[in-house]
Amino acid sequence: MKTFSQSEALQRLPEQFFSKLVNKVIKVNQKHDDVINLGQGNPDQPTPQGIVEKLKEAADNPTYHKYSPFTGYAS
Repeated sequence: MKTFSQSEALQRLPEQFFSKLVNKVIKVNQKHDDVINLGQGNPDQPTPQGIVEKLKEAADNPTYHKYSPFTGYAS
């Protein structure tokens, strides 16, 4: 496989903000085991099966294979 070096312009870019933030969180978590991350929606439990089934059902419905109307869909 061919490898490429990064361009000078790419090398001058600053570290991505969220990457920097995640690295900071990782360091804090390594020092403390009682940290609860309320900043991101990272579930630590499996999605309930009923929700998974409804998601599959919606994904199979061609109505939802396009952008929704601005007013949304009637429930």
